[in-house]
Amino acid sequence: MVQSGYVEVRTVPTRLVSAGGWLQDAFVTGKDLILIITGNPGLTSYYEEFIDLLHEETKIPVWAVSHAGHEFEDKIPCPKANPDLYNLEGQVEHKVEFIKRYVPNDVKIHLIGHSVGSYIILKMLKNKLIEHHVYMNYMLFPAIERIGASPNGKFFSFVNNNFLWLVVILAGFVSCLPEAVGSALVKGYFWIEGTYQKNVPATMQLLRPTILKNIFSLAADEMDRILELDVDTIEKHKDKLRFYYGQVDGWCPLAYYRNLKDKVPDARATACTNGYRHAFVLNYSKPMATIVGQWINETAAQSK
Repeated sequence: MVQSGYVEVRTVPTRLVSAGGWLQDAFVTGKDLILIITGNPGLTSYYEEFIDLLHEETKIPVWAVSHAGHEFEDKIPCPKANPDLYNLEGQVEHKVEFIKRYVPNDVKIHLIGHSVGSYIILKMLKNKLIEHHVYMNYMLFPAIERIGASPNGKFFSFVNNNFLWLVVILAGFVSCLPEAVGSALVKGYFWIEGTYQKNVPATMQLLRPTILKNIFSLAADEMDRILELDVDTIEKHKDKLRFYYGQVDGWCPLAYYRNLKDKVPDARATACTNGYRHAFVLNYSKPMATIVGQWINETAAQSK
C-alpha cells in the first residue's frame, strides 16, 4: 500500500511516494531504504505500482521522489526566475538535499536510477556524504551518455526546436477540457499504444502546461549536458553499480551498453532479452520489480 504527500526541498514542494513507511516511520524496524530517482518526466505517480511491488519483493521501505517542478501541490518558485532549481544540475542538488534533510545518517540507501535518474546518481556520488551514505546503485535503462545523439534524442530536439509551442498549446487544450473528456482522449491513445490505463491520471497531470514546460526544459538541458560516458566515476564506484540496458531503446541504444563494457570491462551490466521498454513503469513494473528485488535481496544477504 503506497502513501504519498509533499515535502519541501530547496523551497520546491516535492512529491514523495512510499511503501513500507513514511519518513521517520520507515526506519522503526530497520536501517535500509530503497530510494528511486525517476526518469524524465519525473512524476512519481507513474512509479506507484513498481514501488508497491518492489516493497513486496524486498520488505524494505521504498521511496520515490519527484523531480523539482514536475509535480506540485500548489505553487512552485517561478521557473523563469529560478532556472537553477529545475535544470539538470538543480535536480542533482535537489536529490542531495532531499537525502540530507529526510534520510538519517545511519540508514543504508539502495539507490535506483531510471533513465536520467541514473545520470543524476552518478553526479550525486561525487558528493562525499552521499558516497558514504549509499550502499548500492541500480541503473535501469541508464541515460548516462550522448542522449542528444540517440534516435529519440534527435527526434526530441527537432520537436523542441520547432514545435514546442504547438505541443504546449495542445496540452493546454486537453488539460482545459472537462476531466472526463480529456481522460477519454488519453485513454484512447493508450489503447492504441497498448499502454495500461492506470497511467491515465499521471498523464493528465503531465499535460498541465507549467509541468510540461519544466519537463521539456530539463530534457533540453539533458541533450546539452549528458555527453561522454563518465568513466572515472563508474570505475571508482563499479563495485556499487549495476546497470540494466534495454534490448531496443531509443534513448540508450545497445551500442551504449557495448561502449560501457568496452570502457569498463568489469562493470556489472546486463542487456535485457525480454523486450522491456525504456519507460518500463508504463507496462512492465511487475517483471522489473522482480528483477531488481532479487538483486537487492542478494546484496542485502551478502551484507549480513
